[in-house]
Amino acid sequence: MYDKKVDELIGSIVMEGEKSTLEFSVYSYNKGKPKFQITRTIEKEDGSNTFMKVGRMSKDELEFLLSHREEIIKLFKKGADMDD
Repeated sequence: MYDKKVDELIGSIVMEGEKSTLEFSVYSYNKGKPKFQITRTIEKEDGSNTFMKVGRMSKDELEFLLSHREEIIKLFKKGADMDD
């Protein structure tokens, strides 16, 4: 069973759009191996936010992700070092 208390955010990089946000995160669950997560949040018409499946990414989103790949790899290494 999932326990939020042992799900540790190692770090994240956020791409803010006009009506949506992509968050690229590295998590470690119960001090396990770091894992990569992509979360998309969109702003609804009433101004509230909701999560959506990432599904397809635009060229701009992909270019943003690729331009931050070294930072993401560093987050993975930081998470792996936490196991030591």
